Formats: sequence, C-alpha cells, structure tokens
Amino acid sequence: MVPSAKLSEAQDPPTFPEPQRGMVFEKGSWRAPTAEEAMQALMALDDDYGTIQTGEFRRVYSLLYAVIQQGLEPQPKINLDAFVSNLFQVWVSETGWKRKYAGMALSDAGASKYHDGSPYLGVTNELIQIYESIDDYYPRFTANDVLYRLSEGWGISYVWDVFNSTSKPPICSKTSVWPSDNPCPNISPWCDAGEPLIGQPGGPDKEEWEALCRSGKAYFVH
Repeated sequence: MVPSAKLSEAQDPPTFPEPQRGMVFEKGSWRAPTAEEAMQALMALDDDYGTIQTGEFRRVYSLLYAVIQQGLEPQPKINLDAFVSNLFQVWVSETGWKRKYAGMALSDAGASKYHDGSPYLGVTNELIQIYESIDDYYPRFTANDVLYRLSEGWGISYVWDVFNSTSKPPICSKTSVWPSDNPCPNISPWCDAGEPLIGQPGGPDKEEWEALCRSGKAYFVH
C-alpha cells in the first residue's frame, strides 16, 4: 500500500486542468495511478455525505476506472486479478459509498463497449458472483444493473441463461381503488434479465415485458 502521506501529496490539485480522468499529479507531472492508490482512495471514503468535499466521489471513481479499464496504461493480468478480487470483497463486506463505488467500477468494467483501453475479461466472473450473492433478490437496482452490464459485454450468455431459466411473473397491478395481491413493480429475475434482451430474437415482447415488469405506468387488472 502507498503511504497515506504520499497519496495525499499525489492528490494535491494542480493549477491547470487534468489531461485525462484518473491521472494523479505528483512532483510536477501527471502519471497513471497504481492499483494500491485507487484502492486506498476507495477505502478512505466516508459514509457521511456531508463530510466529503465536492469532486471527491468523482476522483475516487476515476482512479478505480483508470486502473480497471487500463485506459492510461496496461496492467499485468496478475495485478488486475488481485484488484478486481479486492473490489469484489469490498462490495461483499462493506456498506455505503465504499460498496457503491466498488460495484460501479466492476459494473462499468463489465461493459465492453465502454472500454477506453484493453478489455479485462476476468471482471465477468466477479459480476456474476455479485448477482448471485444478492440476498432475496434485493436491492433490485443492483441486480438489474449487473445483468444489464453483463448483457453489454462478455456475460451476455449468462443473461440469456437467467432469462430462459426463470418464470414470468404475474401481471402487476397499480390501483388506488382495490388492494392488489401483486403490486408493481414486479421484483423478478425474468424482468431484469429480459429488459436488455427486448427486441432480440428469443427475447421478451416489449408490450408483454412492460405489462409484467414496468413500474412507471399504472396497469389496472380486475
């Protein structure tokens, strides 16, 4: 790990614009961050939003992104394997902003079309582990986001597996007149896996998916 004093020195803001996101300014010049610096910045996040200075979240995410996307410089596979494994452990064991930003970095790295540098195939396994570790299918946003990211990259076959191996939920009902046995939105793996597959051969019909899964529209079922 990089000593905290050195990391603090490296992050002193320069007087001119940062040339690329994720770079650090140290001893008069810009350079790419190390995996240790990115992880240290993540673990230094405070869960109290009010104590974090403007731009701190963006700085931490940019460091994580620069390492995992290899947009600034290539990383040895052994280093990336360790870094991604550490991010997954943060997602599993931490709470608040640390967990959120670890998950975001893994999620973005799993979307191959967003790569600025060299793709890292290993992140797909970590995203699948995140999805499968969600208790009682909550939080829904995380499940939906992970499946969506997998669908954009190398994990598309896994998304199809989830979609084809789960059942359609019953039609959800949103009404202020009669109590509903199944209020919207449906919390369903079929819905979340099906969303990025709409319009693809073998994927769900758009109108049917909206009737079963969409929460932003009232569906009256009598």
